[in-house]
Amino acid sequence: MGVLVGTAEPAIEDLEALRVPLAGFCYRLLGSSADTDDAVQETLIRASSKRDQYDPGRGRLSTWVHGIATNVCIDMLRSARRRALVIDLSEPAGGGEEPGAPLPASVWLEP
Repeated sequence: MGVLVGTAEPAIEDLEALRVPLAGFCYRLLGSSADTDDAVQETLIRASSKRDQYDPGRGRLSTWVHGIATNVCIDMLRSARRRALVIDLSEPAGGGEEPGAPLPASVWLEP
């Protein structure tokens, strides 16, 4: 990871190092792994294009980037309300099946 000194712009590597924490953050906000990937990518693009606006004196890089991610996720949630929702008109599934074995902690489930 690069070293931030004074008002130096963060390196691309510094932003890229935040990809995994951003994925968890965006997933918690969006609840969808597909949307999470898009949100993380959009966040890194926005942060990269605005690197010159980051001021280390005002806070940590991760705080600044998570603020960008929050705005990206809110934008995605607002635009999702305008899209038509898929309606499943098929018959309900039959019940009575026992739950399977627990999944590993690394697996993210869709709601």
